[in-house]
This record gives sequence, C-alpha cells and structure tokens, in this order.
Amino acid sequence: MIILVTGGTGTLGRRVVDALEQAGADVRSLSRGQRAPLQDHIGIEADLLSKEEIAKALDGVTTVIHCAHDSSTPENSIAGTSNLIEACKTAGVGHFVYIGIAGIETSADFPYYAVKLEEERRIAASGLPYSILRTAQFHTLVHAVLNRLNTAPMLMYVPRGVVLRPVDIRTVAARLADLALGPPRGRCRDLVGPEERPLESLARQWLRARGQWKIVFAFPSRAPGFKAFATLTRGDADKAGPDFALWLAENVQRPRRRR
Repeated sequence: MIILVTGGTGTLGRRVVDALEQAGADVRSLSRGQRAPLQDHIGIEADLLSKEEIAKALDGVTTVIHCAHDSSTPENSIAGTSNLIEACKTAGVGHFVYIGIAGIETSADFPYYAVKLEEERRIAASGLPYSILRTAQFHTLVHAVLNRLNTAPMLMYVPRGVVLRPVDIRTVAARLADLALGPPRGRCRDLVGPEERPLESLARQWLRARGQWKIVFAFPSRAPGFKAFATLTRGDADKAGPDFALWLAENVQRPRRRR
C-alpha cells in the first residue's frame, strides 16, 4: 500500500503524514511547494491543476487522502479535485479519502462550504471507492478566529449565537490515517470534539489562558462566515480528543510579566 497525502505540508496534511508514518505506512506527501524540510517520506511537488503532474504523482499509489484546498480561489479548488479524481480513476487508485466539514449542508450558500459540498458530490459520483470524514472546527481555527477578534483594549466583541464543537487536529489526523489504512466506508460518521461551547465561553477561556482580563461582549453579527458557523453543530457525531482547555495549556503561553 502506497498512500499519497495532498496538501501534505499543510497544517492538517503534515499531521496526517506523521500519523501514517507512525503506523508504518508507505506515505508520500504532495504539495505545490515544499514549505518545510521533509522527514522520511517522499515529497512530491505537483499542482492539482496540472493533469500531467498529478498523473506522475500517482504512479504506484493505492490510496489518496485529499487534504489540499484552495480557499482563496474556489474554482481552482474544484478543478483540482476534479483533476485528482479523474487521475485516480485512470491510475486505478483503490481508496479516496476526503476531509469535509460537519454540518455544512445547513449553510450551502456560504461560498467556502458550497465548494466543499461540491467536491463531496463529485467524489461520491465518481465511481471511486471512497471515505468522506466530516469534522468540526479545529482548535487551531478557533484560536485564529479569537485572535482576530481580540482588538479592543478592554472589551472583546464576539458574535452571538455561534456554538462550536472544536476538535483537536491530531485526533482528526489519526482518524484519517485509520480510514486510509482500512477499506472504503463511504460517508463516515462525523467527528467532533468532546464539548459543545458558545464562542463567548471559548473566548473567556482563551483570554484567561493568555493572561488577559477583558469583558467578553456577544453581539448580533450579519457577517456571512459567522452566520454559517452558527449552524454547524447540528447532527449526531463521534466525540473524541482533548478539549479546548487542554489544547490551550499545550499551545498558548501567558506573556511574562515585566519586573
């Protein structure tokens, strides 16, 4: 078995590669450019918009985990996924694993989610044996969102009505690796973190972990992204991995006080 991970140097892809290596798998990492030194696995530079480059990258590959996504150019993301699907069919790839987002059918009008749904549809209609795993938002994404909202000196404004089930990215990577090493399962059971939390609650915990003492004020927001976020907690799912508090303890350091 040879497993190719697209987006293999990205935030999720790198951890998927690590999980596969720990399981003893023969893994290759594909990206448009190697942004960090590679370890023991084979690194391949290829653009998913190039059918020729994809065909070469799939030589001998039996399983693909598709983690690459171009959020800045949706049409390129869909085109790249379509090219990859067709190349996998030609190469005889026996298992196509895809990472989706839990609950996005409730916000299909949001462009990013619409692209992910279209990619799922094309995979399911391709005839390829596949596994699609939908997950909740990563702790790293929650951290990035809160960091962006943390601009006022004494207050932190967060959108009201956003409830999340954040999941650890390592837990997701391990589940994707397990799926790739097994038989195709079609649409898999969704994967979320152990908690269901309002964003303002996560914000207070995040601020404390950073040693910041601010009032968190929840306000109604019409921003498309937060409106879409507010619908994602629907549906049953597997709960796994560490909670947000543990992620903060491992990844966020309080600033040192000046003496």
